Amino acid sequence: MAKPGTDIMTTAFEWCATLDEAHVSEADSRALAAWLEADPSHREAFDRARRFWHELGGLGREQLDPAFFHPSWRERARAAMRGAVCRIRECMQCRQPMAVGSVAVICGLLVFAISHLTVDPGVAPVREAAHATRIGEVRTVRLDDGSSVTLGANTSIAATMDSHGRLVRMSEGEAFFEVERDTSRPFVVESGDLRITVHGTAFDIRRSELGARVAVTSGVVSVSSPQLADPDASAQYQTGDSATTSGISRVLTAGERLSLEADAPVRVESVRAEDVAPWRHNMLVYIDAPLAEIVADLNRYQRRSIRIRDESVGRIRLTATFHGNDIQGILATLTEALPVRLAHVGPDIELRSAP
Repeated sequence: MAKPGTDIMTTAFEWCATLDEAHVSEADSRALAAWLEADPSHREAFDRARRFWHELGGLGREQLDPAFFHPSWRERARAAMRGAVCRIRECMQCRQPMAVGSVAVICGLLVFAISHLTVDPGVAPVREAAHATRIGEVRTVRLDDGSSVTLGANTSIAATMDSHGRLVRMSEGEAFFEVERDTSRPFVVESGDLRITVHGTAFDIRRSELGARVAVTSGVVSVSSPQLADPDASAQYQTGDSATTSGISRVLTAGERLSLEADAPVRVESVRAEDVAPWRHNMLVYIDAPLAEIVADLNRYQRRSIRIRDESVGRIRLTATFHGNDIQGILATLTEALPVRLAHVGPDIELRSAP
């Protein structure tokens, strides 16, 4: 993050540089989402910076500070072309005869430069993009490969795509993916220690510090996680599983939902397509969900933090449907239906056991 006093555009360019690194950490994704959420002008500056960042290849080398980054093949090609053109122009202006060899060399430089203006030799073009939602915001974005992603509240992704593969890194939160099929370029989603590989499908992923859930509405995905390496889990789900470096890879087909919760058995259950990702329609649906999971979701829909004081309260399970726009109504329902009470601690709210 930028130091206090740094202007917004400078910070936006710093984020661009961070996202262009080979590995974008989860902490960076969360920090970017928080920065974009802090002020509407931040998102505008970030969008402008990203457009400029991708257009850098179109600038002439004389327009770039040599210390900005090492010259690419594209920059070297443009420099060679400018030098050749300048040499021909000088000779024409001075009416000096040009040796056949010199003409051949200069023309060769021109051909070389033009042929390298768009694609670096041996290097597949890489496209990168980052998207984030604010607290309470749900938004659909389209990736460069034609796939679409609906981001739940307070969720961020960083996508990297080239001719060999497609990788999306996702923060904690929730997202619904509709992936364009391309067998030559695997589509992979990474979120923490969770890795999902797809080839053309639609699925929902939810991840928090409490665990993860993946639900498939069409197609097939492969989910790998260290938690799947648990002996009980591998014994229970031997069919359709395969060993990976991160433990067991579970294959999910349309109509299946995988739940990975901390300190709980792995669950694979049937789910109807219409029941997947109801949050896209501003509905929060829970089936035998721990209260801690519900509270984690509520914290992505309002700025006022809700905390659970007692772990036993967080383990209370509930089946319910709520409207995402009515946080106060949800809290009132929880205190009526469960043995819990609300306590206001400074700007935050705590859920405690009812006396």
